[in-house]
Amino acid sequence: MKISYVYHLDADRPGVQSGRPASILGGLTNAGCDVQRIFPLRDDYRAQRWAQKLFWHSLGRQYLFDRHPALLKSYARQVDEALARESGDVLFSPGTLAISHLECDLPMTFCSDASLAGLLDYYPAYSQLSPFLRRTAEQSEAMALSRTALAVYPSEWAAKSAMEHYGLSAERIAVIPFGANLGSHNTESEVFANIQKRGFQTIRLLFIGREWHRKGGDLVVDTARILIEKGLNVQVDVVGPKRIPREARQPFVRDQGPLDPAHPEERTHLTDLFREAHLLFVPSRAEAFGLVFSEASAFGVPVISTATGGIPGAIRDGVNGHLLPLEAGPEDYAATIESAIGDPAYYRAFAQRSFHEFKHRLNWDTFCKTYLHLVRDRVLRPQPLVQTGVGAQSPCPL
Repeated sequence: MKISYVYHLDADRPGVQSGRPASILGGLTNAGCDVQRIFPLRDDYRAQRWAQKLFWHSLGRQYLFDRHPALLKSYARQVDEALARESGDVLFSPGTLAISHLECDLPMTFCSDASLAGLLDYYPAYSQLSPFLRRTAEQSEAMALSRTALAVYPSEWAAKSAMEHYGLSAERIAVIPFGANLGSHNTESEVFANIQKRGFQTIRLLFIGREWHRKGGDLVVDTARILIEKGLNVQVDVVGPKRIPREARQPFVRDQGPLDPAHPEERTHLTDLFREAHLLFVPSRAEAFGLVFSEASAFGVPVISTATGGIPGAIRDGVNGHLLPLEAGPEDYAATIESAIGDPAYYRAFAQRSFHEFKHRLNWDTFCKTYLHLVRDRVLRPQPLVQTGVGAQSPCPL
């Protein structure tokens, strides 16, 4: 199969979009696909977009810098010119921006962690858009979805939102969880050896997230304080924020800084933090999916988080983590963590199950193979559907 891979940024760079475009590109190549690279695209209308951003900011509104209509139309023209010279059997994009205004005969497919409609009243930044900006952004995404032959989302939550808001039929949507970038080459023997090395004199909790409040950083600190009051020796490693809030600067908190995996030394340090952690503790208040949850499984690190948004697409409760409701408080999280690490034998089995989730479900080779299977069956060789519902006939049900 020849795939025309379209993206507005450089999909060869592992640091772009948390590494997802590059990982999918590698997975498609590993699967034997001939990939036509239509990326990166020219970034036009930059001055106009900055003027718009400053204008809306003066009114107290957020501005979606990457959804300027003239920019999206420019992307479509560039892709159309490339396809006129050469094209594959199917077009794929790890997002809708580059294809939102594209009209072509090639079957279009894409993946996204969630539709814009699912984020508008869910993520704080999107809820501050003006009605005008909401409308124009939704119109662009609706254009892409109206022409797509297959839309891939990593969770039932995201797929259901796209179906309900844009009226997509079930046969044009699939649910395939996203894989891990960091730790993608980990082997069972090395991960299981690291699990055995984790002692229980100090309980290592790992928090990763740039947005402190949205990711639940305050809950992490309050929970750790409760565990310490109960007599546990707890250490919290915080990765992501440029500077943690003052109230989080506690003796049991180690501020590790942002740590960019694109930089070899910082990538090594982040890898070591995963290997040494007992649990990844990120009680997000809003999350479209969270690649970090797949990465935790790649290191055999169970996750403690919330059953909101697309998180249940990555974390299966009791298998590779525990999910609590949004209304859960620090006491609830403390009790859950105690039960997870209270018995060393139970914990190690839990950690091993987490790695198996990565090995069999949360990796990019599985994502790409499942995607290609669906393209062959639904797009290039359409078959009558006998099932209904979100993600029907997906070989990778959640």
